[in-house]
Amino acid sequence: MHVAWCITGSGHLLEETVKQFEGTKNVSVFLSRAGEEVLRAYNLREDVEKISSSIFRESAMGSSFPVAGEFMLKKFDLVIVAPATANTVAKINFGIADSLVSNVVAQALKADARVAVLPTDAQEFIETTLPYNSKDAKAKRKTARVHCRKIDLENALELKKQGIIVLKHSKELKELLK
Repeated sequence: MHVAWCITGSGHLLEETVKQFEGTKNVSVFLSRAGEEVLRAYNLREDVEKISSSIFRESAMGSSFPVAGEFMLKKFDLVIVAPATANTVAKINFGIADSLVSNVVAQALKADARVAVLPTDAQEFIETTLPYNSKDAKAKRKTARVHCRKIDLENALELKKQGIIVLKHSKELKELLK
């Protein structure tokens, strides 16, 4: 099985998601610009590089994202967007394909590939771990309680109507990756 793992700019659930992918073979990673930033902020860039068989960076592409055409050739069996920011979820929900990740999902759906999304804003309240303090990476990390907006909760629910698998937790990824 060839998996496309799309990483957006969310740190919430990112560490847990990376752990779920450890040991998985044949994973191509698609990084949004914000995804690159958040991997650095959470010190996970090297971990993701070890997991991936190839990495496609939005920052290295033009505006048309030609790599998304690979999905029309059915080179991927499964697309996973995890974790998915509220912005990415909204774009997918409304059919906006103006970023690498939203374009990948649009092309995958057109090619009838399985698509799974782990929205970060899918519960009314979430507890999230903040990134490492850049001055002291060994310091205890802080958590924050976040109240998700109603529109973000609604967008996450709407994805199911498009045939997208909506995950509630990163632990559900293991079953998909078998």
